[in-house]
Formats: sequence, C-alpha cells, structure tokens
Amino acid sequence: MRLLLVEDDPIQLKYLKVLIEDNFPDISVTTSGTYKEAMNIIDTAAYIDIFVLDIMLTDTEDDPDGVSLGVHIKELTKYTNTPVIFITSYESRIYEAVNDVHCYSFIPKPVDESLLMDTIDSLARQNTKKNDNIILRTENGIAVPIDPNKIVYISSIKGVIKIKTEDDCISSSTWRLSRLMPTLPGYMLRCHKCYIVNLNHVTNVDYTTRMCHTDAIENGNVISLPMGRVYISEIREAFNDKRHIR
Repeated sequence: MRLLLVEDDPIQLKYLKVLIEDNFPDISVTTSGTYKEAMNIIDTAAYIDIFVLDIMLTDTEDDPDGVSLGVHIKELTKYTNTPVIFITSYESRIYEAVNDVHCYSFIPKPVDESLLMDTIDSLARQNTKKNDNIILRTENGIAVPIDPNKIVYISSIKGVIKIKTEDDCISSSTWRLSRLMPTLPGYMLRCHKCYIVNLNHVTNVDYTTRMCHTDAIENGNVISLPMGRVYISEIREAFNDKRHIR
C-alpha cells in the first residue's frame, strides 16, 4: 500500500512518517511539505491508497491549503473513492473537509496516536479485502471466485460483463462496471467507458492510436484495449513515470 502524508511542519512530518512506518511496515509512506510538491506527487504517482493531509499548509490565507488539495484529489477519476484523512488544529474547517472533500476522517491536533493508527488500520484492512477474490455470478447463477491479481481486463459490451483473466474468461449480465470499480484494487484503472485494465499487465501505452497494450494473449493476438479521450489524462498520470510510454 502507498500513503501520501502532507504536512508543512517538518518536525511533525518526520514524526508522523516514523509513527506510521513503525506501526505499518507494509505501507510505503511518501511525504510532502508543500502544496506544490504534493500536487506533483499526486499527478505523477501510479496510485496512492490513502491520503493524510494537513489542512493548513501555508501561513497565507490566499494560498491553496489541504482542503483545496483534497478537492483536486477527488476530481481525479482514479481517486474518487480513495480515503482522505485530514489532520489540523483548526476544527472550524471540519465542515469544508466533510462537505467539499467527503473526507474519511478528521483528526485534530495534537494528533492522538491511537486514533490515527486505528483509522489507518481500518483502511488497511479494507484495502486488503479489495485484494480478496471477487465473487461473480454467471448467467447460470453459479458463483465464481476471481483473483483480481489475475485479471487482465474487464469489459462491458451490450450489458454483458466479461472478465478476462490470465487463464480464463467469465461473462455475466448481473454486474456493471460502475458497481465493480469501488470493489477493485488500485491497480485496476478505467481506460474506456467499456473497459477496465489491470495496470500490472500493461506493457505499453500508445497515445497516437490511443491503445493500451498488455502482456496477455487472446485468440492468438496480444490483448490491446482502446483508451477513451476522457480517460487519457488519468492513463497519462498513471504511466508517465514508465519508460515504455511514447
């Protein structure tokens, strides 16, 4: 799991980073002390599972703050359902945090270590569940468990969901992509209105032809999926740090 911690106080930033890493060795903590730096991380990282943001990032009221950063995060399609935790000594900002960003939790300063750890632990458990098998009911009513790690892509054509895995292909008309997305791990990305692709299987992204090429074969051909125009920016953000993009 990846967690982005944004705090303008360098002492507090270091303290919280060590606290989280000591309690959650499986969580990779990326830190930022400024709004601008945080924006760059958010816009270039392949995926972040949890955001922990200080609301007051500057001393000037006119400068962007943590709430503005949270709004930007939620405007990105891939982070619509990603949890945001706010930490601050300004409890008057709770209304904005809840209503503008729909934050997962609000933790007042001085930070209660137990409360923060319990909150992150709850989110880590939820994230683990997303890596559990997906139960898809077929046309015959049979419940089929599917390991999301083995999914290459998911398509929705004429109301029929098709899940192509590394060694199988399952179809069902009982699901919709919009219902599936919140249940999937962060490496599953919407690339087209009809397709979700597993980032771990993508080997190349071609912006000229607007195609995502994978390492999987179907019917003797390499599986390549189309990219919708509205999803290109999200694809670019997810892959711009990979050498194979052209």
